[in-house]
Amino acid sequence: MMNKSIQYKWLEALKNTNLDKKRLSRGEEYAYSGNITNLSININEVIAEVEGNYDNYEIEINFKKLSSKQIETLVKVIQSNPEISSELSIGNLPYKLFELLQEENIYIIPNSFNSQGSYCDCLDDTRPCKHIIAVYYVLSQEISGKPLLLFELNGISLKELSEKIEIPLGFEYKAEKTLKQKMQERLKALLDKADKAKLKEIIFDLTFRSKENYIKYLDIIEDKIGLEDNENTEVASEKFMFNWDKLKWKLKKIEEYGYDFDYDEAESLDIEDKFNEIIEELEKKEASKEARKEFIDEALSYIISDFGGEVMDTIYVACYDKDELYYFAENIRNSNPAMAMKVYKKLSDKKEYLKLRRDNLKSNSDYYDLVLFYEGNNEPQKAIETAYEGLQKVQYYKGDLQEYLAEKALNSNNREEYLKLKFEKYTDKLTLQDYKKFKNICNDKEWQQYEPKILLKLEKLHSSDRLLIYMHRKEFEKAANTLLEYYSGYYNFRPKSISFSVAEELKDKYPEKVLQFYLNSTGDLNSAKDRKIYANQALIVLKIQAIWVNVLKTPEKWLNFAKDVKYKNKNRKAFQEEFNKVIPDWKHL
Repeated sequence: MMNKSIQYKWLEALKNTNLDKKRLSRGEEYAYSGNITNLSININEVIAEVEGNYDNYEIEINFKKLSSKQIETLVKVIQSNPEISSELSIGNLPYKLFELLQEENIYIIPNSFNSQGSYCDCLDDTRPCKHIIAVYYVLSQEISGKPLLLFELNGISLKELSEKIEIPLGFEYKAEKTLKQKMQERLKALLDKADKAKLKEIIFDLTFRSKENYIKYLDIIEDKIGLEDNENTEVASEKFMFNWDKLKWKLKKIEEYGYDFDYDEAESLDIEDKFNEIIEELEKKEASKEARKEFIDEALSYIISDFGGEVMDTIYVACYDKDELYYFAENIRNSNPAMAMKVYKKLSDKKEYLKLRRDNLKSNSDYYDLVLFYEGNNEPQKAIETAYEGLQKVQYYKGDLQEYLAEKALNSNNREEYLKLKFEKYTDKLTLQDYKKFKNICNDKEWQQYEPKILLKLEKLHSSDRLLIYMHRKEFEKAANTLLEYYSGYYNFRPKSISFSVAEELKDKYPEKVLQFYLNSTGDLNSAKDRKIYANQALIVLKIQAIWVNVLKTPEKWLNFAKDVKYKNKNRKAFQEEFNKVIPDWKHL
């Protein structure tokens, strides 16, 4: 007997999460198309095999176990309700049990499936993928027919539960054949009746109903029968070009018409999967030169697109010989010099690489790439000269070049240059971590020399790291002044930020300054804002109350301030609700 209410509750819990709707529908389609080939339900664990478009995938889902205390509560609820015990004894799970357990904050159908641990060996990085979702849907059918399985999924075996409640339960679970297995057995029985000629006719007819069928059956033949070398080349070429044709159509559609109105991450993942499938085929080194040439020529026109990076990576893999690599590099050296240089390096063409590299020196990474090239070609002096040239010409981040030259200076016992370069690197964007790192590499005399320079940099620093460094140096008054100087006049509705942590540490030493910081940080308390801002303002005002009442011992100032704020916002319901949640006795002020 099917318990549709439990199945509905199970699927509602799945649909009410923030899972992508397209993923849900694709997973549902997989489930009801018979793609779950094996399913095993164990204590708080489900193992399954799902047949995908290109491979079979292993799925594992781990559900949270009920704690020993929750199991005790479950047993008490069952024992104290004879009608529930009676239903369990015949294999039913009454809805009343869900309601009684919910009162105890126990959910044997989880509120959210996002919290379950799940694994699938498919290429999709997002979890749950469509294969895992398919297993969830199949589980809903299993639970509908055998609702007591919910206990097993929650970590309590039916045998254990039966002993605890002293009642024999209604069934012992045995995995039944899946729809796929039943279909396979039925088909096998029919095929056993057919002669060889008839089977060939059937296969031929099915194969040429669509190009998808043709490619799929080629895979089966390749796997089950085996192919000759020349056949391997033809099949590999057809397979990767078939995938490219499908992918090309999607890219062309996006380029010409833009994304669909309901475009989401799932469509992007499909495109990335297709690129990965093409790359996997090409990496087998079986595709013909003619097919690869056709692909390269077509793919080059999609380099300047949203998926240009994936296109170039795929073309790179499609180039099996030097001529193809040169052809590729020449066609992209203007549109993507970085990839062209990668190709020239692979070809060991120093002349073309250097020519292109010298024409494209802008950032730290550009110069550092050239430095590593000279290093790899055993030209250390040119590498050093290039690194210093980069320091002169690059405006922003130079960390890789500074680190490289510092290491060279240290190896040549040039301590002065080593410290100079390290100082420039660590003070470029000075953080507390950088401050500590630089101090650790200095001896006492060196620190005396560099400490004033660090402090000069620190005074010009506008970030929370300035506060952290002052606190680390135990220069508490400077930290307190910085709270006022840096944040005065700014709205800062983030009570969990570093500045508030520092203020909390300083409130007993410098209560007046910390109080002013808090007052500055509330911003305008008398104008309409988002409820989230009201909530943060309330947290800051709570800190203001603590200073006036607990530290400065002037509760009358707090009352005057609070009453004024409350009165000026009397018509703002959301404001009053958020302040009432946080500040004691706010309602009675």
